[in-house]
Amino acid sequence: MSAIRVPPVPMFMKTLIMLARSTEEESINRRSWAVTVHDYAKVKFSAGFKVESVRTGFDISWFYIQNIPDKMNTDQLLSLLKPFGNVLEIRMRETSYQPTKVAKVTFSSPDEARQASSRLQQVVVAGGELSVKLPIISSWYKNVIFSDSVIVVEFQAPNKVGYAGYRDVEHAKEALWEAYTVIGDNQIDARIHTGLPAIGPITVKFRGLPIDFEEEDMQRFASPTGVAWERPRKLDLTNAIDNIKSTLECVGKLVSFEVSSPPYRDIKVKIRAQYASPGLADEACQRLNGFAPPWTGRSRINAYHDRAVEYHISPETYRNVAQDIDFLAGYVRHHHRQDVSILVFSDQSPVTVELHARSLKLLGQVKGEFEKTISGEVVRSAGRIVWDDFFAYPGGIRYLEVMQQRNPGIVIRNEVFRRKIRLFGRPAVRDRVSSRISEKVSQLQSQQESFIPIPSRLVAIFMSKELLNLQSALGPENVYLDMWNHGIKIRGDSALYQRAFEAIRKACASHSEMTWGSDSLCPVCFDKPTEPVRLRCGHRWCRSCIKSYLLAAPSTKAFPLGCLGNEARCKGRIPLSVAKNLLSTEQLQTVFQASFTAFVQSHPEEYHYCPSPDCLQVYKAAPKSVKGVTVQCPSCLIRICASCHSEAHDGFGCSDDGEWDEDFRKWAEGRDVKRCPGCRIVIERVEGCNHMTCSRCQTHVCWVCMKMFPNGQGIYGHMRTEHGDWGLGPIM
Repeated sequence: MSAIRVPPVPMFMKTLIMLARSTEEESINRRSWAVTVHDYAKVKFSAGFKVESVRTGFDISWFYIQNIPDKMNTDQLLSLLKPFGNVLEIRMRETSYQPTKVAKVTFSSPDEARQASSRLQQVVVAGGELSVKLPIISSWYKNVIFSDSVIVVEFQAPNKVGYAGYRDVEHAKEALWEAYTVIGDNQIDARIHTGLPAIGPITVKFRGLPIDFEEEDMQRFASPTGVAWERPRKLDLTNAIDNIKSTLECVGKLVSFEVSSPPYRDIKVKIRAQYASPGLADEACQRLNGFAPPWTGRSRINAYHDRAVEYHISPETYRNVAQDIDFLAGYVRHHHRQDVSILVFSDQSPVTVELHARSLKLLGQVKGEFEKTISGEVVRSAGRIVWDDFFAYPGGIRYLEVMQQRNPGIVIRNEVFRRKIRLFGRPAVRDRVSSRISEKVSQLQSQQESFIPIPSRLVAIFMSKELLNLQSALGPENVYLDMWNHGIKIRGDSALYQRAFEAIRKACASHSEMTWGSDSLCPVCFDKPTEPVRLRCGHRWCRSCIKSYLLAAPSTKAFPLGCLGNEARCKGRIPLSVAKNLLSTEQLQTVFQASFTAFVQSHPEEYHYCPSPDCLQVYKAAPKSVKGVTVQCPSCLIRICASCHSEAHDGFGCSDDGEWDEDFRKWAEGRDVKRCPGCRIVIERVEGCNHMTCSRCQTHVCWVCMKMFPNGQGIYGHMRTEHGDWGLGPIM
């Protein structure tokens, strides 16, 4: 057999191949992945789960401008918008109801759009007052429509009220049954009547009868023995509608005006009118509500501001939660009567669910409860997620299983990798189970905690076998690895601490004689890699070791995730493609969320959480030079001042929190009270070490000098070297 001789590759070709590979690897390392976090935030991650850019659910680069004068063209509108930034597109169309136009305006950045929308609200141009409408980004529900500029006006429809007498209860009940119908334009309302007039032994009052109804017409209702009438109100329906329309137009231009068609439910004519802004709808309500003009026959007008959110959900999802939605609808109907309503159109595909409320705050509450019904409620306490690693181990898993068995109607989902417990079921049962889980976590976390430092070059050995050995000996819920501060956290009494200290000392001693820095060994277990995973930096890991490293990231928050090779001095990062091949979709999403949370916490001046207690959404602070910028949360719908980070205060300046009032000064005297250097909220230290974490912005600070430490990295070393202890006494 003849052999083919392959000529050697010239040196310059080798150099070109190496350069090509290097360029390709750099390109892959720079490649970012776009991931949706907490339903709304669009975050770009690069290698090591490093956050490269964030587009929050508040960051929208477009908005609508309504009430544009008909004479205004696109060029004139562009000249009005140019001072705020680079306008990419203007789409203008005429409205069907008024001689005005609506434009969708797109800027090159959300910051420009935010500033323009705040400054243009109610600006007068060519005799018309512009109105800006901010869009709401939808979450996983795909199609969510929010409306907050509709007013509903109700007044009594033309009808006649009559009283009929009956010999006994049986005949009266028969009359009530016969009256359950529609006659003319109204749904008849019939009820047993007590008091005057008394027509017979049993009197029934009939409302909604046609104006021309006579005594002989009443015989259809079980042949009453006698009939009496109230004097009908003089009402011209067409004239009443025209007068209401004129009154509404005096407040501002209407976008739409719709009158309900007969038959009239509850014997009321209902008018829905939409303005360009919520403020105009409020003003119209104040003008009409309670008014009893002659053109309604002195019937009192009921006017209210109708805020609504409309969801489109799949038939399968609806079938799974239909009973819980029906229960929620009944609950709000019973507790809030006419202030809140839930309408379900289950004969459509997708199923449409509408939430209506007369206040934005109430709508946000019902929206939150509805979304908990659909996607489950995460167990929280004081706005923070309740979790303890106890629930990741058999004892905690069994605890939740027993909790579910003892509370029929509840489903508990233990999301270990997300470090969350999610509850499905009715609100009362969810609240009860949530309280018990929170009490269990408080009990666990009230136990004494200790910290045992480890030499940085030995931290890696505790990421797999050695940590498992410790957890097996001391209980998995009592031992945690703190990668940021290079140590092990122990939860338990002094005897448990001593056992852990001795075990860690022996483990460190057994590895101290090892040969370090060999690229042929796994940087975690320092053994020959099994099922090796080779990173672009050249280091090879055991498949199980690198997977454990990734799964530990949400607890350690050591982002970006770097290679631990060369005694953790390697500058390479874990490629996202490697993580995707090793982790499930849920596990991967958990790491992305943990990296995003760590990023937000390390930028307290730039990013702020929505002030609603249970809301996870994050928004960017407005530039200090710009005041009065308002944003709207896509989740809970609350409107926020992006300058002072409180609920929007339209027409009023931001309150100055630079000084404490006298009552607060008196309360703070003698207490360990300071302001968070991140968000300026007041913090009181009651007990514990000097490592404090702000519950609002999650900033980690040293309580002694108030220095900030992103993600808590290095804070224990700082307290040890700068202040001599952690605030709990001498360090062992």
